[in-house]
Amino acid sequence: MENNLPYSEGSVWGKWDLHIHPPGTKLNDNYKDNGKAKIDKFCQKLEESDFAVFGITDYFSADGYKSFIEKFKEKYPTSQKRFFLNIELRLNESVNNKL
Repeated sequence: MENNLPYSEGSVWGKWDLHIHPPGTKLNDNYKDNGKAKIDKFCQKLEESDFAVFGITDYFSADGYKSFIEKFKEKYPTSQKRFFLNIELRLNESVNNKL
């Protein structure tokens, strides 16, 4: 019987980082470079990384993800990296009364 699965050898492990903030994130933007250079360097570091998938995270919006994706696709149009949108929420209310 022919196997049409992309990986016939079984489980395949990959490195993923599902929570990373890009330069320009709404809170605690701690990137040291100034101006356009910091997003260019961020894109370069992700492309050179041995991680295959990243969760691009910003607080309360998709703005950081949108600006990052636009720049990354411009710089690396044939990249095999994959990205997920993460929106981080911080609330003053606690969901656990022990906190």
